[in-house]
Amino acid sequence: TNHELGLWDLKQQRLLYQWSHKENKKPDITAVANSEDEQFALSAEKKQWVLWNILTGKALHQFQAKHRILDIAISSTGEYALIATQGGLAYYYDLTFQDVAFTITHDGPINSIALSRDNRYAVTGSDDKSAVLWDLQQQKLIHKWQHKKSVKFVAISPNNQYVITNS
Repeated sequence: TNHELGLWDLKQQRLLYQWSHKENKKPDITAVANSEDEQFALSAEKKQWVLWNILTGKALHQFQAKHRILDIAISSTGEYALIATQGGLAYYYDLTFQDVAFTITHDGPINSIALSRDNRYAVTGSDDKSAVLWDLQQQKLIHKWQHKKSVKFVAISPNNQYVITNS
């Protein structure tokens, strides 16, 4: 099938919903994510991102970013989203209040992001050759790892014990 953005049922091996940010337009999706509780999904297209209800297939809200979106993550319960942009900014959104709770900055595009399962920490990786661990509750930088090249991918373990970076 030729569906650009779809939600699939793995047990029944069938398409549940076909999503589009704009009607009658083929999407240019840059990132997708889904919540661990399987109730919400995020999709990003250029400078726009959408929060979807997985159970109904409906778009709950559309958001605009100032810069092209490079990566997205959603909290395990769907209450928060982390949006990484080409402009060196990442936004930690409170989806309940539809507002930015914390802004993360780098000196280059933020290529990769990860949220901890408990929503306490975020990890960002950037073209500024750094990976950074952030405390989202206290809204501060905890640790910065310098690399020889741009950081392309980051991950944080479910128990918050490890961070993986790739440059």
